[in-house]
Amino acid sequence: MPDRRRLSESEISTALDELKGWSLRGGKLHKEYTFKDFVGAFGFMASGALIAEGLNHHPEWSNVYNRVVIDLSTHSEGGITGYDIEFARKMEEILLVWLIENQQLCSKERMFEVYLNIIELGPHVYGAKEAAHFYFGKEPSKLTLAESIFIASIIPKPRWFMYSFDETGHLKQSEKDFFRLLSGKMLNKGQITQDEFDKLVPDVTLTGPAKLLLKHAEPLPSTSSGSEDDGI
Repeated sequence: MPDRRRLSESEISTALDELKGWSLRGGKLHKEYTFKDFVGAFGFMASGALIAEGLNHHPEWSNVYNRVVIDLSTHSEGGITGYDIEFARKMEEILLVWLIENQQLCSKERMFEVYLNIIELGPHVYGAKEAAHFYFGKEPSKLTLAESIFIASIIPKPRWFMYSFDETGHLKQSEKDFFRLLSGKMLNKGQITQDEFDKLVPDVTLTGPAKLLLKHAEPLPSTSSGSEDDGI
């Protein structure tokens, strides 16, 4: 989950460098969006509402015809937290998808490429390049087949990647089963050769900064909701 503590000025500044169009106004993260019409603006907010519910963290926002104004802060902490950064980042992802789908800005291939550069692939790790360095200390082009499948396997719950490993540091059986399932699909589609499939070992060794988190992994968090909403 995002960081609940109040962020420092330097942390906020670093986050804003990655959030195009967002600024700091009145102690809150601020951005104004303009769409073609009311339907576009309302659809954008509807998608954002689902994100807010998922995070249990709700924004201060307003809509007048084709304009949407968003201000983010966490009242319980008296400032901006990781939840506000996370919500802002998710809204940018929603905007990107909306632009691509409605404005026909690029091909599906280009859309997938952009997606790979922004998708969350670990705790505060975004994009394939950051993930390759975080988990294995190398460029994406240098990843092995097993390493690539591992990164793909953690997409549903990227911040819980450490629970994919057992106490000995090896992948759990469920993860190994996923390796076999995905590599089998890749073989059937001609994306890997029979030799690559036969030689694939369903296990990886973390060599990047991620390996330090394996030693400090706490019990698997409960998926039940019930935490207090600290948003607006």
